[in-house]
Amino acid sequence: MEEKLGEAISFFAYPYGNYNDEVKDLVKNAGYKLAFATDKAPLGLHEDLLKIRRIGIYPNTNVAGFARKVKGNYIFKREKKDSNFLSIPS
Repeated sequence: MEEKLGEAISFFAYPYGNYNDEVKDLVKNAGYKLAFATDKAPLGLHEDLLKIRRIGIYPNTNVAGFARKVKGNYIFKREKKDSNFLSIPS
């Protein structure tokens, strides 16, 4: 992507917000400055720049739902908390 854009890419978004320590280390070692997660990320931006919390906005999110999410006090909760969605083979 960097070659096609002609610019360095400094940011990364974990697919579906899923990551673990191994993936976070890979992102760091790849040189990314910021990475975005979801509900597993800390609330404070200053706490970890490789785990910035983002809030999911989906096609079915209406105006009221969007307003509630961007108000500043919304905490994203995932239905399946202990998902093994992300696994990296050894």
